[in-house]
Amino acid sequence: MNPSIAAVQAPELFKLLSHDIRWQIVTLLARSDYYGQELVKILKQPQNLISYHLKQLTGSHLVHERRNDVDERSIYYSLDIEMLRTLYLASGTALHLDADVAPLAGPREVGGVRYASCSSAPITVPAPKWLKRFYAS
Repeated sequence: MNPSIAAVQAPELFKLLSHDIRWQIVTLLARSDYYGQELVKILKQPQNLISYHLKQLTGSHLVHERRNDVDERSIYYSLDIEMLRTLYLASGTALHLDADVAPLAGPREVGGVRYASCSSAPITVPAPKWLKRFYAS
């Protein structure tokens, strides 16, 4: 394995979203705000586990929390879609290889989209469907 490639750290966003429970939380919050107990019921996970993962997401500023105005005990969580979009786009810089790094492999096709590594020719990679609605048309 090329040592310069092995030294590249995965972007924090990818590490954060790679856990199944955090991914499920972000997916739910992309559709609506939820309070903690709703997430516990929907995900069928213990409250302390959901709280732990919500703390990870709020610490990264992907998720915001606010208290219910009427009942100040319930905490509602919402996804900061602009922050997610910013981190997602910034993560692309970690995938950009320097010119002195040898290509990993030749071009390949996945799902009808042609990908090339270390190519100087521009390629179009479609954005995930859930992110397309945030791009200006």
